[in-house]
Amino acid sequence: MRILFFLFVLLPLLELYVLIEVGSGIGGLATIALCLLTAATGGLIIRWQGLQTLLQAKQSIATLQQHQLGAWYARIDVGDCWSIVIHTRVYY
Repeated sequence: MRILFFLFVLLPLLELYVLIEVGSGIGGLATIALCLLTAATGGLIIRWQGLQTLLQAKQSIATLQQHQLGAWYARIDVGDCWSIVIHTRVYY
């Protein structure tokens, strides 16, 4: 319970205190510019990480599909008359 109190009450107050101290040291406009710069940088990092996750998921799905198709081919007897039908079907 104390952790939630710290996260939702004390941490924002600490952040506000730091912003006021930085603003009094370097000026209000520079503080606002730094806040916007860190927000934009964070947004770019989140976008980059999201794209990386999407590409990894796409690659994992492609690898999984290759393994599953390989398993289908391994189960089929070459002399089986149904092998032609199974080889020509597209599985999604």
